[in-house]
Amino acid sequence: METVVNFIVRAVDEILKTEFKLAKGLADTSKTTIQVEVPVIKGRGKHKATRLEKSINKYIRYRY
Repeated sequence: METVVNFIVRAVDEILKTEFKLAKGLADTSKTTIQVEVPVIKGRGKHKATRLEKSINKYIRYRY
């Protein structure tokens, strides 16, 4: 089992370095800022959305 986990970790690390240009791969701690829509409920159930800025790890950004 441990060899499978090691293989997956090495593979993900390599992909982050080559495809996403993160020099440190999984060890990369650089951050980026994204805007996220958050629903807000006002009186009488009226819905409205507001945008917030959120700081996240750079490699997570590619999921959004």
